[in-house]
Amino acid sequence: MFSTSNKSVHFSEKLAIVFSVLCAIHCAITPVLLLTASLVPSLTLVGQSWFNIDETMEWILIAIAALFGFINLIHGYQKHHHQILPLLLFSSGIIVFVLHQLLESSLNTHIFIALLANVLMLTAQIINIYFSRKSTCSH
Repeated sequence: MFSTSNKSVHFSEKLAIVFSVLCAIHCAITPVLLLTASLVPSLTLVGQSWFNIDETMEWILIAIAALFGFINLIHGYQKHHHQILPLLLFSSGIIVFVLHQLLESSLNTHIFIALLANVLMLTAQIINIYFSRKSTCSH
C-alpha cells in the first residue's frame, strides 16, 4: 500500500490517518454505547459513570489526533509542498470537534458533527499526501 521510495508516506502520516480513523470508529460506536448505558442505569466503570469516561476519552482522542495530524501536516507544508489547504481543512475539523465538545448537543447532532469533523481531518491528510507526492523535493 505504501511505497518505500523517496515519495513514501511519512510515519507521522500513517499515525495521523490511523488516529483519524480510530476517532471516526469511536464516534460511530459511542451512540450505541450511550444507549446501552442509558438502559442500565447502574452501569459504572471503575466507580465513574460511562458518560464521564466517554467525555474524557473524546478529549484524549481529539488531542492525539490534533498532535499527530498537525505534526504530519506541518512537516508536509514545510518540507514538501507549501500548500496551506491541508492545514486549513484539518484545523477546521479540530475546531468543529472542540466546539462540539464545549457545546452540548443531542445524540443525532453528535453523529453528524463527528462525521463532518472526521471528513475534514481525513480529507486534509489525503490532500497532504497527494501534495507531498506531487512535490519535487528530494528527501
